[in-house]
Formats: sequence, C-alpha cells, structure tokens
Amino acid sequence: SGLQYKAGCDWADRNHRYVCGVMLSDDGGETFRLRGYIRGGAHGWLIEPRVVELSDGRVAMLIRSQRDGWLWRSESSDQGETWAAAAKSDIPNPAAKVNALRARDGRIFLIHNPTTHQGEVMGGRNPLSLWVSRDDMKTWDVKVDLVKDAGKNVSLNYPDGFIDEEHKELVFVWEDTKTVFLMRVPMDIAGESATR
Repeated sequence: SGLQYKAGCDWADRNHRYVCGVMLSDDGGETFRLRGYIRGGAHGWLIEPRVVELSDGRVAMLIRSQRDGWLWRSESSDQGETWAAAAKSDIPNPAAKVNALRARDGRIFLIHNPTTHQGEVMGGRNPLSLWVSRDDMKTWDVKVDLVKDAGKNVSLNYPDGFIDEEHKELVFVWEDTKTVFLMRVPMDIAGESATR
C-alpha cells in the first residue's frame, strides 16, 4: 500500500547513504577502485546511474532521483576518476531506472519513462519511450513511445539491454511487474513505430 511504501522510503532516507559513483579497474577486472560520491536529488540521494562516453571523451552519468520528477546528471573529464556535482537535468523521470546506450556513430539512445513523478506514491512509469540524441544529449532529435499501456497504474519498468551494431538494432528487456518482454528496435527508428 501507499502507506507502507512511504514508511519504507522514510526509513531509507533516515538510515542509508544513497550516492552514486563508478568502479574503475586498471588490470582487466582483477581489482577495482571506487570513484565518485555523488549526492543530490530531492532527498539528498541518487540511485541507479547509467554512464555513457561523450564525443569529446568526457563521461556523462544519468541518475535516478527519488521523488523529484527528473533525472540528474554528473560528468567526468578524467575517465571517471573525479565527478562534478550532480545537477538536475531537463529529462523528466518518475523515479525510475533508465538505460543509456551510445552507438559507434555517436548517437545516444535513452530508453526511459519520460513522465514526472506523481506525488508521494510512485507512479508515471508509462509510456516506455526511446529518445535519440546526435549531440551528446544537448537535444533529442527523436522521441518515440515504444510501449504505452492504457491500464490504470501500469508500470513499464527497468529497461536494460545493448546495441547490436551488426544487425543495427537495440535489443533490450523490460517488465510490467508480471511479465518480462524482449524488444528489438531498429537503430534508424526516426519516425517509425516499434511493437512488443
């Protein structure tokens, strides 16, 4: 229920440090260094970051913020060793995980729920959309709803996947709390519709 969710979030706010960072390795994954201690968001904490390299070598991190309606963003100009303070982006987000992928041609694909958070109770993870940027996420040339469910309180959650450059498609999964779906979406999606 909504009261249990609110009580759980209140407890987490008081007892946990929700920060973001990265793990870096110089020896092929034998050992790792933790870098970044990025805080922010409406309650001082950020979770579930996604990282993409930009065309000039900087690294951008898009981050889920709990209960403030937007993705947050941080950048690193030294391959993830240090990170700028997080700032609210102009990308709406209902406190949901996103997937950001960079293609070889430089386009960045963002699979997410482009809605703002609706009050204290989680909501708004519908539709599941694909945005495409050709300029390092300054603007979004393409905004396509991949899945839109008319059902009340339907959540289209947790997109995760990869770019299959050989077949020129995005391959990813998502779930609606009951079923896991696999989608293949053409990389040249501009103006096209995708189906599940």
